[in-house]
Amino acid sequence: STPGGAAAFDAVTAHNQENMGRIVAEAIGADDFRLVDGVTSEVIDSAYTNLGREFDRLMTPDIKVPVSDTLLGEILRISDERVAPLIAGPEDPVKRAIDRTLDFFEQFIDGDGIPADQIQAQISRLGYVARSAMENNPELGRALFDIQDTLLDAVKGQMTRAQREALKTARHKYRNLSLLMEGHNVDPVTGAVNYRTLANTLQRKDKKGWARGKNDSDFYDAVRFMARVQPPLPSSGTAERSYARDLVKTAGLGAGGGLVVGGWR
Repeated sequence: STPGGAAAFDAVTAHNQENMGRIVAEAIGADDFRLVDGVTSEVIDSAYTNLGREFDRLMTPDIKVPVSDTLLGEILRISDERVAPLIAGPEDPVKRAIDRTLDFFEQFIDGDGIPADQIQAQISRLGYVARSAMENNPELGRALFDIQDTLLDAVKGQMTRAQREALKTARHKYRNLSLLMEGHNVDPVTGAVNYRTLANTLQRKDKKGWARGKNDSDFYDAVRFMARVQPPLPSSGTAERSYARDLVKTAGLGAGGGLVVGGWR
């Protein structure tokens, strides 16, 4: 390698990590952080806290959501088709969480609707169980997340346009957070992000946004880029730097104020 090459490579690495930290933090609703320190439990906690506050702000008691057969039927469908085949019996925590939600909604069948803040309380409880389920059975966790989406759709229908736009942004961030934390995308010890597995997750879970290019957010664009230049654990770094330089030539990627080719950890 050329004299000073290692130092330059480390500088590029630091630049990329700083920018990726900013992009990931914004995408998942977390407090700003340095990605070189990893997506730590503190980062994830800040994301859940910030998003929870935003949902609480939007789900106000003046928004009333009618309880329809369609709403209850969709929750039952998810429970019967996607949860029941995967659990041992009615005492499973996921099943109990769904049953409690249904019992809650049935109290309001003949009323004027459920205040959105009370629905948000149910959504938060489902989210807590879903995150626990994701550790052992991701399919169960995803089923609960889909029930959350069903409830949020019901609330969205009663919102103003401005409220709907704010809710859409918060939901995008929550979805990004859920996808980031799925599988082996983040090392549980170091907090390091594996962009290749994250790209695979986005491709599987969001074919329209990822494969068809419908999502051109900074987060998706950065993951696309990093997945291409992040090698297996490097040795001297010479081959990786050569590959990155070739990528710049073929892909036409610049180094302006964003990510710079050649740096990773």
